Formats: sequence, C-alpha cells, structure tokens
Amino acid sequence: MRPSTGHIMFHKTKILLLFTSLSLSNLIFCAQIALPYPYGLSEGHEETPINDFFKVAVFGDSLLHNFHVSNKVSMLAQMNAIADPEFIRNGLIDLDPSSESVNSFSEQLSKATLAAGVPALTINLGTPGSNVVNDPEHDKAQNKEDWISGIVSLKAQVDRLAELSIDETPFTPDLVISWLGHNDINLLFRGYEGSDLERSFAEVYRKELTRALKVLKKASDQDLKKRALIVFTIGNLESALKARDLCELEHIEDPKKYPEYEKAQDSIGSLQKTNRAPALAIAKRLNDVIRNTVSEIQSNPLFQNENLKIYVSEAFANMVYKKSDLSLKDAFHPSPSGFQKMADVFLKESKDARKFINPFVQN
Repeated sequence: MRPSTGHIMFHKTKILLLFTSLSLSNLIFCAQIALPYPYGLSEGHEETPINDFFKVAVFGDSLLHNFHVSNKVSMLAQMNAIADPEFIRNGLIDLDPSSESVNSFSEQLSKATLAAGVPALTINLGTPGSNVVNDPEHDKAQNKEDWISGIVSLKAQVDRLAELSIDETPFTPDLVISWLGHNDINLLFRGYEGSDLERSFAEVYRKELTRALKVLKKASDQDLKKRALIVFTIGNLESALKARDLCELEHIEDPKKYPEYEKAQDSIGSLQKTNRAPALAIAKRLNDVIRNTVSEIQSNPLFQNENLKIYVSEAFANMVYKKSDLSLKDAFHPSPSGFQKMADVFLKESKDARKFINPFVQN
C-alpha cells in the first residue's frame, strides 16, 4: 500500500499525449506511464501523513529496475510489472522480506530512520531507457523511431519531481538522488558526434539539475527544512564490460545461458566490441561534465543556502563488477548481487546528506 495521504501517481493528462501513434513500441510506454511510481515505505506506516516521512526521490534509468533487454512483448510485460509490489525487486526497492532477497536501499533506509522514530519513503522516478540528452529533432533527422524523447529523460523526471509539490497532497522530497548518463553513451552510435554529444549533455544536465534544485530550494524557503541532492557519476563501464566478456564465454559454450545476450548487444551500442574504445572515452568525458556541472552549481550564489546542499559521488564510477553482478538474462543489467552492491552504495553515499538533513537518521 502507498501512504493514504499521498497521491503518488503519474498525472493522467500525460497519457493523452502518447496516443499520437499506436505502434507496439509506443504502447509499451503508454502502458507504463499510467502506472503508479514504484515506491517503498516503512512497514506499518501506510496511514502516516506523507510529510512525516523522510522522503527520498531517485532519478535514473533501467539500472534502477528489475529489467533486462528482450523482445518488445517481454519488455512490455516488464514495464507493466515495474510498479507492482509483487515484482518490485531491485537495488532501490525490494518489498520481499525474505533473507534470500535483495536488502534494498529502501529497506535499509527504513531501518536507519525508524531507529530515530522517523518512517522512510523512497520513490523511484526513473524510467528504463532514460537519457540526459533530449533531442527529438536530431532523432528525426537520423530517421530514428525514438518518439520517446522527452518522455524518458532527465527533463521528464525533474517534471515529475515538480509535480509532487503541486499534487493533491503536495510534498517535496528531503533528498533527491540522480544516477543517469549510461544511455547517453549509446547516442554516440546513433549519429551524434562526440563533441556535439558532450555539449548537449552539458547544457541539459546543467539546466535540469538547476531546475531540480530550485524545486528543493522553493520548498526549503517555505518550510525552513534542510534538503539535499546527491549526483552519482556514470558507472564503471570498463569493469562491467570485462565482466560481460566472461559471461560471453559461458554463452558461447551454452547458448541457454544468458539467452538475451545478443539482443542486448544489438540494441545497446556500447556493448559491441568494435565500439568499446569510443564508448569508454565518451563515458569518461561525460563524467567530467557531471563533475564540472556540480562544481559550477555549488558555486552558484543562488544555491549557497544553509538549508540546501549538493553532493557528488564517484562510488559507481569506481565500482568493480564481477560476472555474478550481471543479469542471467542479458549479461548487462544487474543481477541480485549487482542490486545488492547498488543498494549498499546508495545507503553509504547518502549518509552525509542524511546527516545534513536530519542528524538523527544518518546511520
């Protein structure tokens, strides 16, 4: 159950905007956009007023979901399951209390905050396929069927953050976490020049992070509560690809292992070995953009506020991945082991921000 006093849903008006075309790929995201936001909250607090929670919202992509590359029908089924409590099993939110399941960030956060008498609410605003760069005109010029530009993007996720503060029962998260950029690497293999991609990424990233911080600042100016934003740099692609190479050896020997291996490689440009060097190079450059953008925003007088703070973390960029951390389906998205690493990183790297917001919920 979600909190009875909170309306954690996509705005229905957005659904109408999607029915401009009715191909199967469009219907996949039409189905998803109507679902509630995936969320996790402290057990037994379903009736607790929404503003009594320690509230965390997360921007991200498919790495925040129990998702893998497959055929369109299968991905449609996965997306329909994203907000279903029976299927919310990933590093961010896992509602399965059994010891065999992932001890998710949501579960660990609830334990930490409840020790201080404060329930926790974690909301996943991320969408599989999300980019930072949002350029429908470029996609059109490249004859791409990427109608989803603008819907699965950082911009759309910041829109959702803003909508939370003007909904039927308005609230603004105490902490926002952003982990995006992985899908932008693949734009390099879809007609973007490296310099153009880097420039577009920088422009959009700066604009949307600034917009997200303005949402937090407006709320803090009104209620005088502390809020924070944590930005993670792009994950360690080189390590993940090395782990994937080990999966490939098993797949070659037995094609039943990692059955979606080829589908992932065909659809994700950075997984193709001929693209490896430029993919790693652009990932490094985009991470430099993320660091520089955060540094610029931190020095902006508008956000030099005693109630607002922004952090940057390199934890995922420095993570070493093992074969066991990758999905048994496509050998790219996280396995339960990979999700557990993700959950532990989110908890550890959010400690300083949680201490800043509320010293009692830092553990």
